[in-house]
Amino acid sequence: MDTAAAVGIGIGVFGVLVSVTIAYFARRPKRLDYSITTNRQILVPGSYRQYSHLGALAVTFEGERLSDPRLLVFRIANSGKIEIRPDDFDQPLHLSVGLDAKVVTAGVVGSQPADLSVKLDKISRSIVALDPVLLNSGDWVDIQLLIDGLALEPTVNGRIAGATIRHRTREAPRLGRGPTDLIPWPRGASSGWSIIAVVTVVALVLTTLFTVIFPDQPRQAVVPDLVGKPVSEAPTTLRQAHLHLGGLTLISGSKRPKGTVLDQYPGAGRKVTEDSSVSAVVSNGPSP
Repeated sequence: MDTAAAVGIGIGVFGVLVSVTIAYFARRPKRLDYSITTNRQILVPGSYRQYSHLGALAVTFEGERLSDPRLLVFRIANSGKIEIRPDDFDQPLHLSVGLDAKVVTAGVVGSQPADLSVKLDKISRSIVALDPVLLNSGDWVDIQLLIDGLALEPTVNGRIAGATIRHRTREAPRLGRGPTDLIPWPRGASSGWSIIAVVTVVALVLTTLFTVIFPDQPRQAVVPDLVGKPVSEAPTTLRQAHLHLGGLTLISGSKRPKGTVLDQYPGAGRKVTEDSSVSAVVSNGPSP
């Protein structure tokens, strides 16, 4: 492998490493996702008639009768690649159930890690606040709300420094009977292929540019010293140096034995293109 090719490969590899590094850091956003994993009625249509023989059927909470009790579960997750710190929150997250529903009570029903400390505050009829908390990459918390009324558009709002808050779901939650189990959303499956494609293109472009700007140069060879040696050894010596013997000029009247190399061109130590020829002046012995 010649020097130009080696340098070209080196630049290509360097370009790949730079592209991967840039892509990695570019794909490290702060990102908070939320989904509605459960949105169901506690008393479904028909329950009143089914248990009518027992008398009036109702759900109450701390003495308050609920006309349309429902369970609503928010999953809030750090789906980015870096942690979200408490001081990143400009304000607490607000979990809203909309104007047509009222929050009765709220609590944490699950989290990752299990010992994640989460504090909730009901700040209005339809809004629960989640106080700032450290969420490392992959951490999540499930918050269950007992509400009275239909939550048509439950949302999570807030401001986090350098982060986006997204609603992620694979299907809309059912508002009738039964729980809704959402399929976990993929995390960066397609973006990984995009990064690989970008890196590959950058590497190819860098390698192509280097090839155009710095085309392959002919390989060089160093001319060996032939003077004073038998000309019969010259072909082997030159072949080992990736050269070959060119024209021979015979000189009579030399004091050197017949067949001895008296001079050469190019001279010993010169750099020439590989497979070049080296001419020699050879003694033809003493004059008769």
